[in-house]
Amino acid sequence: MSSLWQRLRRYRPSFSLRLFFVYFLLAGSLCWIMLQKALDELDLNVRQVAEETLVDTANLLAAQLSTDLSKGTIDFTALDSANREYQQRQLHAQIYQELKQQPDLNFYVTDASGRVLFNTSGHDIGADYSRWRDVALTLRGEYGARTSKTEPLAAEGLSSIIHVAAPIRTGDQIVGVVSVYKRIARFGGFLAHSAAKLTHYAIILGLLSLVFGWLMSYWLTRSTHKLVSYARQLATHTRVTAPVLHDRELQQVAAAMTDMQQQLADKDYVERYVHTLTHELKAPLTGLRGATEILLEPDVPPAQQRKFLSNISQLTERMTALVQRLLALASLENRRTLGDTQTLALKPLFSTLLDERMPQIQARQLQIDSQSVAAIEVSAEPFLLQQAIANLLDNAIDFSPEGGCIRLQAGKDQQGYWLQISDEGPGIPAFALDKIYERFFSLSRPGGRSKSTGLGLSFVREIMELHRGTVELINAAEGGVRATLRWPA
Repeated sequence: MSSLWQRLRRYRPSFSLRLFFVYFLLAGSLCWIMLQKALDELDLNVRQVAEETLVDTANLLAAQLSTDLSKGTIDFTALDSANREYQQRQLHAQIYQELKQQPDLNFYVTDASGRVLFNTSGHDIGADYSRWRDVALTLRGEYGARTSKTEPLAAEGLSSIIHVAAPIRTGDQIVGVVSVYKRIARFGGFLAHSAAKLTHYAIILGLLSLVFGWLMSYWLTRSTHKLVSYARQLATHTRVTAPVLHDRELQQVAAAMTDMQQQLADKDYVERYVHTLTHELKAPLTGLRGATEILLEPDVPPAQQRKFLSNISQLTERMTALVQRLLALASLENRRTLGDTQTLALKPLFSTLLDERMPQIQARQLQIDSQSVAAIEVSAEPFLLQQAIANLLDNAIDFSPEGGCIRLQAGKDQQGYWLQISDEGPGIPAFALDKIYERFFSLSRPGGRSKSTGLGLSFVREIMELHRGTVELINAAEGGVRATLRWPA
């Protein structure tokens, strides 16, 4: 339990979640307050309508009783008989969603002193009601009404009743009071049904508000999420273009981040390449210096002179190749997007590259199996794709044993384009599997041939990243190395 509490204390919700939570509190509180206000207003309106109806009923009865009294006296026996017939009626009145089956209207009549003369319930005949608000106010000539939870009719279980009274007059003199009353619980069905509908609407409104809040939170924070994702990709030196943001301020932040990353990358790039170039040129320069010092000595035999001159030529060619490859790799790494992509046929491209390398292939009596190259056209930048395939093909030729076979395969699947170049060489040593893409890392060629510049596979990887693809070199189960290029169509 304590560990869970510690994790909860350390949890920090995201900005979008906090924004949604604040909106949820505001919208939920507003919906709840409005619902309560609507229910209170509904209850008040129902009471007002009921009271207005009871006012009419009380005054109608009072007018009738005043007429009877002007003729002599009120016939309470006839009134009681009419009341009994009324109370026994079966109404079956469908009032919208409520079915009213029995009458529930009652009244009592008092004299000028507030003493009960008649009560439809049959209770409290002769009791003094002058202390009750409806009777007292009406006898004073005022409007008399009350809602009470403690009154003489509590024996019937009428816990809350609304009373409305009207005066019985003889001329201008008030000689009695008739008070009509009705249980408020009878209004409960109407209130409950309306309250249920209002609650239903409130729930729907709340759910719609939640959906709207989530959409609003997503809309407000999606630019922030794009910016955060862009910053993370920049931190990992991933080649990525700046996102298009609809917020002008965030777009300016993204542009500033791009400029800052480019400046830092340029600085790091220069430092790294100066260091690596210095390191890689150190050995050839040392060899050149030693060969030159020996050649400057007197009486150097001609055979030895030719040997050292050959070494100088080889070292010069190596330095030239190293500088050219570094410049090409630097130019490639500084690019953010592809240039002019075109549709290329793979078979003619393989044929061109093989024709250029035919002298080396024939000298080593290598076999080329290109039967599995599908007759497809690919979308790529021509020069870069040709350079990537050429580097893998050169590696396959260099590491293949004499009389070996190089297999070329290419095709298209659901992921995009792919091509493979397989050789029958010794494979990649275990220690070199995680280093083959590092700059200047190179393995010794079979037969004592010199190493390469160690920049070829780095060059291939940069090309494939520009194409949003991958390069993979693995040791094949049947022996040799299988190099695979993949990129989306």
